[in-house]
Amino acid sequence: MSPPLFHLLCLLGYHYAMVDYRIRKANPEDEPKASRVFDLVCSSLNRSGLDSWKRLYSEKTIKEDIDGGKLFLLLLGKSVIGSCSIDFNVEKSLFPVSQSFKKSGDLLEKIRYNGETVIVLERFHIHPEYQRKGLGKMFLTSLFAKFRETTMIASIEWDNENAIAFFRKRGFMDLGEYGDLEIDPDKPRHLLYKAFKPEGLCRQANW
Repeated sequence: MSPPLFHLLCLLGYHYAMVDYRIRKANPEDEPKASRVFDLVCSSLNRSGLDSWKRLYSEKTIKEDIDGGKLFLLLLGKSVIGSCSIDFNVEKSLFPVSQSFKKSGDLLEKIRYNGETVIVLERFHIHPEYQRKGLGKMFLTSLFAKFRETTMIASIEWDNENAIAFFRKRGFMDLGEYGDLEIDPDKPRHLLYKAFKPEGLCRQANW
């Protein structure tokens, strides 16, 4: 774990910071472990009646994220226990069919865009066995530090109330169900965002 991230976690009260948790960008050799965790999360969501991930994503999803340099991992020792895809292309991420600049422009206007970099958090997840231990909060906080000069958008299944509540508690503003997105043809998506604040207190992690 890098020193800046370690000190950040200590200041935030993570008493397990001495444990070997690390956050880094995924490499091709991480694909089997990351895909296995992703499959476990998909199955867990599906058993809860949330079928979007099973319907929308394939076994190639993690590989595509890694090949595109978009996947960040949460690791415990050498074990992958979570991941999140970070997309810098709003049009491609949220409007993949039309890649419409007009639609993305309308969205950016709603989140009070002011010229900063905007990133989309996709498929943020923690291994089912490690959920409800504060690790999702730690993972997201570390992403805040890494991408501190950005506005973040989270796209969530409209009926995934736990995920929506999680991002709300972490300071994301709620745009509600957003009908213009081109991600899921069968269900609307719920959008939340965390606007860039130049006076932010987080220091960038040196990864």
